[in-house]
Amino acid sequence: GELRGFGFSQGGSLDLTTGRMRIEQPTGNASADMALDGRYFDLQNQPQGGLDRFTMTIAADALEQGGFQSWSLNANRGGLTVDPGVELKLTAANRVLDTGGLPAALIASGTAIENLTRASLLPDYLRGPLDLVLASTNDYGEFTTGQAGIDIGSGARLRGETGAEISLESVSSSRIDGTIDAPAGSIEVALRGNTGSFGPTQKIWLGPNARLLAQGTEKPDAPNSLGLRRGQVLDGGRVSVIAEQGSIVGAATAEINVDAASASLDVSDGIRTVRRDIAGAAGTIDLTVAESLLYTGTLSGKAAQAGTPGGTLNVTLNPRTRGLGPLLATTTANRGPHVARFEDYTGALPDFTQDIDSALLGTAFVPVSQISGGGFDALAVTARSSAEGSSASGVPVPDTPASIPAIEFTQDLDLALGRSLVLDAPVLRTGSANVSIKAPYVALGSSDDKVRIDGSVPDTTGVTNPQNTSTPIRLTPTAGNGTLKVEGQLIELVGELVTEGFGTAGAGTPGVELKSSGDVRMRGVRVERSNVFDGFFRTAGDLRIEAQQVWPTTLTEFEVAVEGTGGLLEILQAPGRKGPPLSVGGSLRMLAENVVQGGTVIAPLGNIALDATGSLTLVDGSLTSTSAAGVRAPFFVTEPGGGLVLPTS
Repeated sequence: GELRGFGFSQGGSLDLTTGRMRIEQPTGNASADMALDGRYFDLQNQPQGGLDRFTMTIAADALEQGGFQSWSLNANRGGLTVDPGVELKLTAANRVLDTGGLPAALIASGTAIENLTRASLLPDYLRGPLDLVLASTNDYGEFTTGQAGIDIGSGARLRGETGAEISLESVSSSRIDGTIDAPAGSIEVALRGNTGSFGPTQKIWLGPNARLLAQGTEKPDAPNSLGLRRGQVLDGGRVSVIAEQGSIVGAATAEINVDAASASLDVSDGIRTVRRDIAGAAGTIDLTVAESLLYTGTLSGKAAQAGTPGGTLNVTLNPRTRGLGPLLATTTANRGPHVARFEDYTGALPDFTQDIDSALLGTAFVPVSQISGGGFDALAVTARSSAEGSSASGVPVPDTPASIPAIEFTQDLDLALGRSLVLDAPVLRTGSANVSIKAPYVALGSSDDKVRIDGSVPDTTGVTNPQNTSTPIRLTPTAGNGTLKVEGQLIELVGELVTEGFGTAGAGTPGVELKSSGDVRMRGVRVERSNVFDGFFRTAGDLRIEAQQVWPTTLTEFEVAVEGTGGLLEILQAPGRKGPPLSVGGSLRMLAENVVQGGTVIAPLGNIALDATGSLTLVDGSLTSTSAAGVRAPFFVTEPGGGLVLPTS
């Protein structure tokens, strides 16, 4: 038989599911009509455990036949393997008109379309990409967590065209030791979670030959009679490596690349056509794990030219995607703490078949050398708690008192980024590091709207939790010898946040300094089954805030506290004045033994409390105001009769 999916501009989709699959070397005898037939498929019997285990083999050049523009290959009882050295050219043919020179008037009505067309590759500027999904779903539970659901052999290459979307999905483990190339497209390598299983061997393993490439590229227009070079420069794409269960391990020579591209194109300036260098933006890399991140290879998101955007790097540690259920006495899964650590991993890497060291479970090493070295100008680091249980009211709560996520700095850090820096966790921790971070936009604190750590009682039902406790968690700051200096044009404190190890109250020098050339604002987070947007920032070292304005967002209830004897909370005025913020109804409490208000603190139509247990100083020229003068915030509710009411939740 033959499978066909040809289209004039957009081909069809082909989904194939069988027990096991292997993609092998091409046949080398493709037909001129690009027919997808039995030459490209075979079924091999591989006895295993006394049972027949059939594997479908697919020749690599099958994907160039049949005209299908979307392929989905799923092995539902075992693994899907791409043999070492195999190259898959992800190229879809189309139908093009070919009447043999006959004018349309001489073609009989009702002539079959295949007699008027032929299969052919369209020119690059007209041809769309072929998208590919390779999956191993293990529907019958015959695969163990340590086996390779997806196995891309050494030196294999999946070569997509511009804008291609390539996805590799497994529920066991994945071994990638070849190249996946999708210029200006997207690559996703995913180890799906929510299976209720845990194994320390589970991982996405990026071997020494692994290369995940989604760089920007030039897409030329059709040739023109003037010989002008026209076209587009496409931004770098997205590479996502997502271990919803298990870990990511990357060899030292592995590479993930979303660099920007540039090209010289002929463009009109309104008067004449000139040739200019046009640059696109770099793309995005996502590294997400439930257990451990041990990536030692290259990450690259370089800008094409000075002044153009570099890449975005997102590092996330989120154990909730595992789907393990409430805490069981027999489980070996890590329930906390969960730490995203700013440190290059330099230890031994486990091989594909080896367990992740139990001491590394729950730790994501943020590859510091690759952030600035890779050209990234936006970074987000996120850590979440393990929270499979719930309170009596059904609100998710941490599994144990130790299920507290943190971002940790083990060494001095001086990091400046061109766009943004987000540290999304309720705890920022150090031993004694001096940390300086700078970006136009900086956000500190947990944006988690599912689980509130502070005040939660871990797994209060106690049915399956051997560590049941009735004591609520309190996020308590601790003093230390470290310092944290944050500079930006807008600095935002979000949700829950405490510091550990940054400064000592009453030391005379700030342990934490927030220095904004614009505003410092506080944004509360509303978690499930709550009507309140609230948050806090607690530190055990002296705190200095310098900004044009300090204010809470609409309806936010936020507290800033320096805890400890002799603690100082100091607010300074940055040069310049900004207009009133788009905020109404917020509340801000600032608490320390000594409070010095020398800046601008505002909460239009809200509340401000400067709570000093020792001394309170209002510096001449400072402004502390809840006035709505000049505020234009379309947030009121109109009542019958025209009255305006400020919502309270």
